[in-house]
Amino acid sequence: MPTVKGFKGIRYNPEKIEDFSKVLAPPYDVISPAEQQELMDMDPLNVVRLVLPKGETDMKYEKAAKTFRDWFVTDVLIQDKEPSIYPLLPGIRARRQEVHPEGIHSEGEARRLFDEEDTPP
Repeated sequence: MPTVKGFKGIRYNPEKIEDFSKVLAPPYDVISPAEQQELMDMDPLNVVRLVLPKGETDMKYEKAAKTFRDWFVTDVLIQDKEPSIYPLLPGIRARRQEVHPEGIHSEGEARRLFDEEDTPP
C-alpha cells in the first residue's frame, strides 16, 4: 500500500496578491514564447518567471532561483505551517487553456495518483 504524507507547501501569500488570475500560468510546456512574454507583462509576480524563465543559457535558472528567494523573503511566497496534502482539482481554467490535472501532491511513495502525463512520479 502506498504511503502518503503531507508536506509544508510553498504558495502565494493571499495578503500580497490582489488578483490570482494575473500570477498563475498554464503548465510551462504549453506556453508559447508570445504567451510567455504576455504573462511576464501581466504581473511582475507571475509564476512564469519561476517555471519558464527567459534566457538562452543556464543563467536563466539562477535568475529564477534568485526570484524565488526574493519572493520568499518578502512574503510574496509563504510556507504552510502544517503539513498538508494538496489536491489537484480537474477543470481548472488557467488563462485561455483548460487544464485537467487529477491527483494529489504529497510526500511519500504516491506522489501522483492519476498522472496527467505518462511519466513516473
